[in-house]
Amino acid sequence: MAAVLNRGRRSTVGLLTAFGFAALAQIGFTDGSIGPSWPAMRAEFGLTVSGLGTLTAVLTMGFIAGSLIAARITGRAGIGRSMVGAVGLSEVALLGFVLAPNWLLINLAWFVIGLAGGWLDASMNGYFARYRSPRAMNLLHGMFGVGATLGPLAVVMVLPAWRWAFVGLAAAGLVFFAITLAVSPLWKAAPDEIASPTRPPRRSTLAAFFFYTGMEVATGQWSFTLLFEQRGMSQSSAGRWVGLFWAGLTIGRLGMGFFGKRISVRTAIDSSVLTIAIGTLLLWLDPAGLGAVGLPVLGFGMAAVFPGLVSLTPAQVGGSRTEAAVGYQLAVAGLGAAILPWVVGILAEWLTIEVLGPVLGASWLVLAYAWFRARVVRIA
Repeated sequence: MAAVLNRGRRSTVGLLTAFGFAALAQIGFTDGSIGPSWPAMRAEFGLTVSGLGTLTAVLTMGFIAGSLIAARITGRAGIGRSMVGAVGLSEVALLGFVLAPNWLLINLAWFVIGLAGGWLDASMNGYFARYRSPRAMNLLHGMFGVGATLGPLAVVMVLPAWRWAFVGLAAAGLVFFAITLAVSPLWKAAPDEIASPTRPPRRSTLAAFFFYTGMEVATGQWSFTLLFEQRGMSQSSAGRWVGLFWAGLTIGRLGMGFFGKRISVRTAIDSSVLTIAIGTLLLWLDPAGLGAVGLPVLGFGMAAVFPGLVSLTPAQVGGSRTEAAVGYQLAVAGLGAAILPWVVGILAEWLTIEVLGPVLGASWLVLAYAWFRARVVRIA
């Protein structure tokens, strides 16, 4: 009987893990699609180049709100019902985004997509941080990279009809919503297991979340414009290089998930921070016209940072407070995702999009310092 129960438990855990992977892949596809879509969107609505920063800010405001409410909703309704609400809201917002006839409604739909994404992202990160290993956390974020890799490739295939990529995502979302309904009774995290954190995450850790996420989003969203509009690369080639950025991120995280058992979380983040520096310099300085090579290097270098920081959360704040703390961390990360791309857009209006390199370089300096401060402090 015990063997049967154990098999049933392993089957349930595997199913819920697969759900988390699919959820992060959907979020990644959405995030990875907007950068390559932007030139066609800008032409359709007659916008300036900095309009992408506005769209990113709208998405991130929604993401921050969703991250902050996730633990509260889960604490009251249970994680199963919470996931049904998040996925259902995401599907409605995607359909609205596809059908939106003007820029105002595009922004409204994008805000709701961010709200649902933050809600879903914080819930899955909190669940994996508390109940699963760092290897599983890396695989979770690797699936985000899978979606983010496929997003630019899908958009490039249909340009300039950028909406069709999101039509495909909405169609897949309907299937995912049906799966969410089917697995919702299997979640076992009881509402009273989630508490508010008595100790917030360290400021150095929050700074690392802010600048890391800002760098990732700024690179993913602005590198296509840099290569295509500034450096004269073709749309298809620029799209492929952006796809390789997300592919590098994905390969790094999947590699850590499958083969990183003997590497500590801290060592993995150390290696990532150093590799990010190399990729940033390549993209910025463009030696011998090889700046685009910096994109997959950047992606590979960024792989371990975010999942590693999240995995350290239970040790920092306590197990029952993990979900709430992760929501707080993701909200700060969302601020970075909004502010740094916006800064790039504003500076690009005054100068050129080549400003992306210097912004990434300055952000790396702060990230490296913040991680050093977080690393040397013993986590209780």
